[in-house]
Amino acid sequence: MDERRPSLGLAHIVHRSRSAEDALRGVDLNRNIEALIENPLSHLTPDQLQKDARAFARTTGLGDHEDLIERGARLAKDPQYFEVIPGVTDAEKQALRDERTHRFRQPSALYLTIIVCSIGAAVQGWDQTGLNGANLNWPAALGLDTSQSSSDFWILGLVNAVSKPGLNQLQEGTPDRAIF
Repeated sequence: MDERRPSLGLAHIVHRSRSAEDALRGVDLNRNIEALIENPLSHLTPDQLQKDARAFARTTGLGDHEDLIERGARLAKDPQYFEVIPGVTDAEKQALRDERTHRFRQPSALYLTIIVCSIGAAVQGWDQTGLNGANLNWPAALGLDTSQSSSDFWILGLVNAVSKPGLNQLQEGTPDRAIF
């Protein structure tokens, strides 16, 4: 059950330390040229893992869930051995098996949320692109010279800072009388 890989450097630091948090303080992620990060829990003893998990639960106000967090830490330490980790229920084991065998079996509401957010992000990007392009021409078309006049520069900034919903609220706050 305790199969070890050759150390990439980080494991040695974690093994020498008292906790994963202490170990990660000394890691320079900017010099990690292989871009590999070992599991910071993999070299903790079971006693230290239990102590760290329970301390985390208490310090984050999750003291009522200490057992669940400890079980999660044991699973995070050796995820490939979830079948033999003590305390993991049959339902949890089945859920972990399903994660591997049916990666994309998720609720349809999750997929709908992802699709709607993606479309919203694309529309916002197009809108921002249009606004950025318009800023190249409209100041000169309206006679503003931002290079010479600070008041013209402030007008340009004010127009860019006001959002479309903000302008709609200026128009008596009623949607049927919106400016745009």
